[in-house]
Amino acid sequence: MTPSVLNYAHGGCSDDATQNGNGAAFSHSSIMPRMMVNYCKYEVSIELFGLRSPSQLITVPVGVTGLCIQNGHGDLAAVRVSVLTQVALVASTLSNDPLETMAQTLGDKPGFFQLYTARTRR
Repeated sequence: MTPSVLNYAHGGCSDDATQNGNGAAFSHSSIMPRMMVNYCKYEVSIELFGLRSPSQLITVPVGVTGLCIQNGHGDLAAVRVSVLTQVALVASTLSNDPLETMAQTLGDKPGFFQLYTARTRR
């Protein structure tokens, strides 16, 4: 990663407000392990916007994902991991790879798109 991309990602994408807020929210949470419980019987799938996902987890859109991998296709790498792990993908408005390519790679797996509209017309 170039130093500028690393600094951007490391710094919370321009300021530390989001990172600090996330850290504060997670500091009040904990995971309680359950021993001697049969987890095979639990159903953890979810339906969201008419799409079924076997997991309640979902990826978050990150605008610099494409820049965080040497070949510049970090968004496609995220799609492939999403397919392998069966975790629904949310593509960023600032994805480097074309959405059509990402959707083709997703196949029939659930995927979403985060749209940020521009403040000014260009």
